[in-house]
Amino acid sequence: MAHAPHLPRAPGAALLAGGSGLIGRELAALWRGPGTLHLLLRRPLKAGRHQQVHLVDFQHLPPMPPAQDAFCCLGTTLKTAGSPAAFRAVDLDACLLYTSRCV
Repeated sequence: MAHAPHLPRAPGAALLAGGSGLIGRELAALWRGPGTLHLLLRRPLKAGRHQQVHLVDFQHLPPMPPAQDAFCCLGTTLKTAGSPAAFRAVDLDACLLYTSRCV
């Protein structure tokens, strides 16, 4: 688990960027609390128990909700992205911006 020392604290709460993809969905499905799992998503998704959805633009992230831990499951394929630049925007740029907001 990635401990995020500079996030505002909320014991047991966590952030999950990319909760709608293959890995993110699995991680979200396994979440049992006790704190809230904040799902940072581009599109609406039904939240499970102990989960809250935040619709965000990963190029212009808002302040992060209070959390103790942070997970990054952002990613795509070159085919889905459509171009090397679009692929880089997700697999590198969005991940770097998210992690920079968490530490």
